[in-house]
Amino acid sequence: MFFWIGAGLFFAAKGFVKLCRAAVRAMLFGLLILMLLWDSCTGASQSDARRTVQSALQITLPACEVQTALDSHGGFLGDGETLIELTFSDDSFVNEIQGRATWDALPLDGEYAAVHAFLEHSWEYGIRFYEETRSVQNGYRYFKDRATDAASEDAYAAELTLERYCYNFTFAIYDADTRTLYFYMLDT
Repeated sequence: MFFWIGAGLFFAAKGFVKLCRAAVRAMLFGLLILMLLWDSCTGASQSDARRTVQSALQITLPACEVQTALDSHGGFLGDGETLIELTFSDDSFVNEIQGRATWDALPLDGEYAAVHAFLEHSWEYGIRFYEETRSVQNGYRYFKDRATDAASEDAYAAELTLERYCYNFTFAIYDADTRTLYFYMLDT
């Protein structure tokens, strides 16, 4: 009789060990999923920041260092802001943008100055973009209103941007004195 009790306890313990192993595997799998989700929610990486700027500005970036990479997109219908700050060690970026119709020399004037001033009292990253770039006088600016037809020349004009109910634009300012590119994208 003790034999059968001992055998029963042995098989019960063996089943309990299998159950514990399965629980440990499930916890490790859950931890792996949480780590992947955490990584995807903690902001843009340096390579992501470079790809975002290159894609939006349709340029090839020379060697640069990412100083700031903030991205709050991912909300309802992809609403959010992106703020990226890149620094260059030489004038290679100026060589890349000179002669392009989409880049104009500073200072900001007209509607571009109005959109820039609008950012002073806007969203978190827009305020930061405004504060970082308000004193830049020597450099270039890029603006694209993504709410208009992409093939249209009006896409690079700021006249109607502030008259809409939603804002979808890309604004970049290059400071030639500090060799810094400030990139801001807004989607509402």
